[in-house]
Amino acid sequence: MVTHDSFRQFALDCGQWAERAANPSDRETILGVARMWMNTALAIDRAISDGAELVLPDLRTKLD
Repeated sequence: MVTHDSFRQFALDCGQWAERAANPSDRETILGVARMWMNTALAIDRAISDGAELVLPDLRTKLD
């Protein structure tokens, strides 16, 4: 299952890819994706701290 920690890792990966981007436009696009992953992780953290119970189905099982 994908977790908020996975989202953070995706954001960090995007940051590394952005550093290697050949042009500024690509870099900004990749950094935008990184921000979205990080914002999602933070939103999940806030929901958990507010007492939400996060139960997400593992969508990969639907592909079988």
